[in-house]
Amino acid sequence: YAIEDGRVYKIRVSPFGYGKVIYLKLNDGNFAVYAHLQKFTKKLEKQIRAKQLESEKYRLSWYPKNLYVKKGEIIGYTGSTGIGTPHLHFEIRDSKERPLNPLAFYANVKDNIRPRLQKIALIPLNENSTINDSFIPKVYDITYIKDGINVIKHPLKVKGRIGLAIKGYDQADGVFNKFAFYQTTLSIEGKEIFQIAYDQMDFASTSFINTEIYYPLLAKSKEVFHKLYIEPYNILPFYKRNYTSDGSIIVNSDPVSFTISVKDF
Repeated sequence: YAIEDGRVYKIRVSPFGYGKVIYLKLNDGNFAVYAHLQKFTKKLEKQIRAKQLESEKYRLSWYPKNLYVKKGEIIGYTGSTGIGTPHLHFEIRDSKERPLNPLAFYANVKDNIRPRLQKIALIPLNENSTINDSFIPKVYDITYIKDGINVIKHPLKVKGRIGLAIKGYDQADGVFNKFAFYQTTLSIEGKEIFQIAYDQMDFASTSFINTEIYYPLLAKSKEVFHKLYIEPYNILPFYKRNYTSDGSIIVNSDPVSFTISVKDF
């Protein structure tokens, strides 16, 4: 169904990727994207078929003119074209077609389950840094104490400049999917130095996506650790960038206490 009044901005048909997909330009300037559809409405299917026969190609990219829709109007049917099992791939994008977190628009999604932290990685960030007298990154389990409280049971012996990365997941009520965290904040001695929140994505920065995770651990153990520091070449839009720190931690002779706060939406 059309989620708001607007017009059909684009229809694409492909045997791969999004399969059959429709883009609505809503009256508020945002876009709604519905992908992997089985089919469109009869009226749209007839026009699409005519254009495919005209071009003698299955693939299609069509920008209709003056094709308006009302909120609640049927525009297509859920399917599995392109890739995957039958489901609706749904997106909200801003006026520049940058994907937005759809939870910001739908408060009726039920989520009473806290995010779960599993492991933490400590990563030396220069040749003078060590973790427990080693130059190799170290991974430690995070232990659940009670709702909202998790700890690392052992003191961490660190020297020099290091970065932290965490592994874990979030869930919502009534579904088995594992989601990423919405927001993570790192504080040192009670002062925030790093924050990441997944509010917006930009296709222009897609090639940087693996800089948000610690890739060597992914390659070695297939585990995803989200970094709590930012390299200077990382242009992803997820970060709060008005801190004076890049999220890295410098440890000399004195102990340093830190807190990681993880939230769902």
